[in-house]
Amino acid sequence: MWLIFAICVAIIYGVRAIMFQWSSRKGFDRNLLLLGAYIGAFLLSVILNLFIGQVWNSGALLGIWVGAFAYVSNSSMYKAYAAGKASLIAILIGTSPLVVTSLSFLLWRETMSLGQGLAFLTIFSGVFLISYSNQLSWRHLQGSQWGLLAMLFFGMTDILCKISVLQGAETLPTLILMFGTGAILFFATWRWQQSKERGRTDRSEHPHAGGNGKVIEAATPATHRTLLWGMTIGLTNFLAMIFILPAFKLGVTGLVSAIISGNILLIVLYARVVLKEKMAQTEMLGIALIFGGVIAIKLLS
Repeated sequence: MWLIFAICVAIIYGVRAIMFQWSSRKGFDRNLLLLGAYIGAFLLSVILNLFIGQVWNSGALLGIWVGAFAYVSNSSMYKAYAAGKASLIAILIGTSPLVVTSLSFLLWRETMSLGQGLAFLTIFSGVFLISYSNQLSWRHLQGSQWGLLAMLFFGMTDILCKISVLQGAETLPTLILMFGTGAILFFATWRWQQSKERGRTDRSEHPHAGGNGKVIEAATPATHRTLLWGMTIGLTNFLAMIFILPAFKLGVTGLVSAIISGNILLIVLYARVVLKEKMAQTEMLGIALIFGGVIAIKLLS
């Protein structure tokens, strides 16, 4: 059952990435969009728990740390893509299952069978090949420090999710604290950004500075529109976490993380079918390896 949960998370994360890619072309404020996504997921978690009534315990408090780590990983990811070459950043972030596998071994001595280990390497190789296929040159290292930070915090977020379920935390209380913490942090970041931009405008000595500010404001989608679209994206955040916690509870941590990283498949298919980008042979091989690895895990489970 954990395999089905992990595949669902991979699909949902792929859809979320596509929504973010589309949003980036429309000029939405990034921090405001992510604030809306976390608010939407927070409200869904609260409303659902009012009906279900899951029990709060000390394990749910880890949701605060999960939210803080998710904030850092998402912020670092956006900074990395803004500063560096996308293919290099995708490789760095896609290697987060290695962090998860290493930490799960150190913390719980969690190991894989020979067959599962080979399947893990197959999936990881497929993700690497798809990321590597975009004419990567190691000379393009700008933003790599942010990519490494995102990789580490994505991996540690997965580990924290595993720890929370091992401590008997219920799903919805954990998510309430996670999304609430993320929303507070993104709100603070958005307000800080707004005050910084306002300060730059106030310090400007040019007589037409205010006019330029108005032009920028007019070109940016309205705040309520950005928040509403972010809350729509928040549905994917909520659904992904609903599946990811039981996946980590039932499955081998490294394998779950590796399968989730396969969300890159959906992103590549979107780029090829919708954006009409050509598919390299290495990408086709990567897709085949990921599918082969998932099938192998299914047969071995």
